[in-house]
Amino acid sequence: MATLYALRDGVADSRANRSPYFWSLFTEPDQRRQRLHEGWKAVARVMALGVFMELVYQLIVFRWVYPLQLVVVVLGLALLPYVILRGPLKRIASWWTTRRIHARPGRSSHAGRTP
Repeated sequence: MATLYALRDGVADSRANRSPYFWSLFTEPDQRRQRLHEGWKAVARVMALGVFMELVYQLIVFRWVYPLQLVVVVLGLALLPYVILRGPLKRIASWWTTRRIHARPGRSSHAGRTP
């Protein structure tokens, strides 16, 4: 789910011509708060689901809740993939859209194929 949110937001970053997410957290201090809020909002639901699933898992397997393990697992499986993947997915989306824009006009998707 974190990857899907990263894909959605990376494409939105590409369309808005914004800097890659993780990079902009360090290089654009005036935008940092807004970008952090935006990222948190995107993964909050995934993190809540992750907490629920990890709690159920721990109760079934260990019959006890280990809070530190819960935090590490949820951050590692929800927040970290989002932060790591959003920038590269933005770059891929930018490459994809510029490639499609610079395609030769009048060229069909069946060019070079014989019927």
